[in-house]
Amino acid sequence: GRPDMAQAGGTDAAALPAALASVKGWVSAKLQ
Repeated sequence: GRPDMAQAGGTDAAALPAALASVKGWVSAKLQ
């Protein structure tokens, strides 16, 4: 993967759920 993507959450735990949600949305869009 890309280092900038891997570090996107960093130490901000609150950003993780949003990041996961955006990834799930992107995957769903790609599958349809």
